[in-house]
Amino acid sequence: MTSLIVSLHDVAPATSELSRRWLDNLETMGVKASLLVVPGFWKSRHLHDNQNFIDWLHAAELNGHEIVQHGLHHERMQKAVNPQAINTSVGRRISGKILARGCEEFWELSYEEATERLKEGKKLLGEIGCEAEGFVAPGWLLSEDAKRAVSGLGYRYTTTHTKIIDFHKNVSHKVLALSLRPTKYASSASAITMSNISKWSISRDKHIRIALHPEDLLHEKLRKTGLATCLQTLNSGYISQTYKDFLVTEHDEIAFDSRKN
Repeated sequence: MTSLIVSLHDVAPATSELSRRWLDNLETMGVKASLLVVPGFWKSRHLHDNQNFIDWLHAAELNGHEIVQHGLHHERMQKAVNPQAINTSVGRRISGKILARGCEEFWELSYEEATERLKEGKKLLGEIGCEAEGFVAPGWLLSEDAKRAVSGLGYRYTTTHTKIIDFHKNVSHKVLALSLRPTKYASSASAITMSNISKWSISRDKHIRIALHPEDLLHEKLRKTGLATCLQTLNSGYISQTYKDFLVTEHDEIAFDSRKN
């Protein structure tokens, strides 16, 4: 069985309307989505401030979608807590800014700080009746210490730009995440890239991950590309699954050392 995994990022009270609209579009095609929820204070809004948003999250779960913990505040720390971050290469810092657009919150964290933030996010989700089996960092960027913290706190999985890492089974699945870029100069290129890579993946019967962001919906070309890619994949016989569903299904796996990955 070949899977289509769609993740909707940056789901929060501040993006509630766009997130709802995305999910409505996905549901018309029968797509099950992993909703990456920002549990902390973000864009001047608290998770607990909007009961309608909380009710919507619960309704989404009942409809087969999945809640995933997505960072804590979705913002890069002003001062790195990890002492080794002082020696972080220029290339690593630049890649963080490019991939996470300044939101690389878990990219340079120590084990202790990552653990604290993970626990706080888990607590905030629990207070609204949500429990996440998975954690995905903003931009898919985790320091090695942060990755150890995710595993140590019992999360079932995390993801990177290229992998889905199952801590419970100690296996890793190589599946590239296709993402759009709602910027003046990158939107067209990202739309073409998503279309071309998805066609290539379908022709080789490879799993496909599509990462959508609320702001993508405001750009007609990006919206149409995201939906068209989902529809083409489903019409090719792919099965829509959340991350959690994917991990309980038998797939080709690559064993890894959880201490290093």
